[in-house]
Amino acid sequence: MDTNELYQRIVKNEEYQEQLVLENPHPEFAAYLETLMERRGVSRAHLIRVLNVDRVYGYQLLNGIRRMKRDQVILCGLYLGLDLTEMDRLLRLAEREKLYVKDPRDARVVFAVSRGMNFEKARDFIWQGRETNG
Repeated sequence: MDTNELYQRIVKNEEYQEQLVLENPHPEFAAYLETLMERRGVSRAHLIRVLNVDRVYGYQLLNGIRRMKRDQVILCGLYLGLDLTEMDRLLRLAEREKLYVKDPRDARVVFAVSRGMNFEKARDFIWQGRETNG
């Protein structure tokens, strides 16, 4: 059951049903990222190239064996064309802080995503030609 359906059932039911929540836990980061990649037709190999990491290390990141740095999560979200809600969910599932508009770099992310900038333009705007460092 997706989150919106679960929300509607909790709100509409007369009694709270804990079992509904227990039967529908949030996905693990790697599984959620894989779902997003499948929906957008992005291969693991391609996303690893976008992250600019070694192939073995990249597969460890995508499999959840290693934890992505925050900038890597943001790069994934940008490349996959996520909106701000999806980007914050991806960050939360990666156990990274959500976007905070009082942080200048995060404000650039919010601006780029809200304007629908393509990946290359958004990446250059956010990091201003500097390499990401997580």
